[in-house]
Amino acid sequence: MALLHKVLGPRWAYDGCADPVAMRALAAAILTGGHEAELEIDTGAGLERREPTVRVVGSGTPPAALPELAAVAATDGPDGTVVSAGAFVLTVRRWLDRPEPATAGAQTLHGTWAGTGVPVLLATARPA
Repeated sequence: MALLHKVLGPRWAYDGCADPVAMRALAAAILTGGHEAELEIDTGAGLERREPTVRVVGSGTPPAALPELAAVAATDGPDGTVVSAGAFVLTVRRWLDRPEPATAGAQTLHGTWAGTGVPVLLATARPA
């Protein structure tokens, strides 16, 4: 989808749930206890590190072995988008204001940002 930023100009956004590379990154974050990317801004005089406005953390522990996710199949379900990805089934929550689904037997990815009192469930990974 094309977006027009009033300062930066045209930008592209897409839903990565059908992208094996994006889903491997999500699985890695969940299964290895990963966290948000570092935020760096190019000021013209070099990169300047900034504090992120959103924090995320996976429930797994490094080093978790990650199988290849050669093909993914995404379908929308009541709790979000369900992605069949080889050895795992990933669920990406779409409606964060709804009650959180049960996570028994799943690894999780939670996020916090300004205004959240407790970490919010963003995604899960379960064995297929």
